[in-house]
Amino acid sequence: EARDLGLSAEILIHGEPRRLRPEVELAAFRVAQEALSNTIRHACAQQVTLLVCFGEHELSLAVEDDGVGFALPDTPDTLTQAGHFGLVGMRERALLLGGRLDVGSQPGQGTRVTAHFPV
Repeated sequence: EARDLGLSAEILIHGEPRRLRPEVELAAFRVAQEALSNTIRHACAQQVTLLVCFGEHELSLAVEDDGVGFALPDTPDTLTQAGHFGLVGMRERALLLGGRLDVGSQPGQGTRVTAHFPV
């Protein structure tokens, strides 16, 4: 549990929540699950926020932490070579549904993983 780790978690929802296609809901759940798991395992963060935005044509979700961050590879194609298998899986889930995954991180600056899914 996050509390046991000294990690404060917050969930923010923007837009009008609604049911989506099952494959979008599952992909969004798995991406959020993996991103939160990465925060717990690797970030040494004190704060993590899950932001879910229900747009007219897109669902976006972002997991942002204040942890240690990391140096991103030059291109997303080299994520596997850099050992970021969780990010590769999240990216593939988004791409399979016509979406995308954006990752922002720098050493000492935390990490933000944002998935976009067309609805």
